[in-house]
Amino acid sequence: MEAELVAHTPDPAWVIEQAASVCYDSIPTRECKLVMQCYRSGHHSVLEHASFTFKISGISRACSHQLVRHRMASYSQRSQRYCGEDGFGYVTPPSIELSSYHDSIENALDEYVHLKNSMGRPAEDARYVLPNACHYDLCDNESEKLDQLHARTSLQSCAVGNQRSSKRNAQACC
Repeated sequence: MEAELVAHTPDPAWVIEQAASVCYDSIPTRECKLVMQCYRSGHHSVLEHASFTFKISGISRACSHQLVRHRMASYSQRSQRYCGEDGFGYVTPPSIELSSYHDSIENALDEYVHLKNSMGRPAEDARYVLPNACHYDLCDNESEKLDQLHARTSLQSCAVGNQRSSKRNAQACC
């Protein structure tokens, strides 16, 4: 997995300090005293004024679906409907590092290519034979409260580290 910071709010602490000063009819300071006061008092909504956009690649489709279903950020995902998957990469969970697993992935790739090229099926239909292990890319923009960010980080760690079923994964992470 790779994560690249694509964009962010310049000087996020100062932006948050200015937003917090509106709430308390006060003057923002470069020491960002209001940010710390808001954080300690639980007034976390002001933290939403800073945002960070990441490009995440090399995760499985199963992992991406686990991330986006919680909608704690804004997402743009790579489309299997409009993008070809010929020669896709895939994630191998350590618990199933077996040759039969790799064979089944290769069979899915062969069937996908056969459906598209030999049988003339549209990519959007041929994609149904692809495994959830396909490498997947997405862009996410985070502008959220710290408690949500903590929950999201825990969920991401769990989703990336374990490829269990969605239900068990969500229960273990949340």
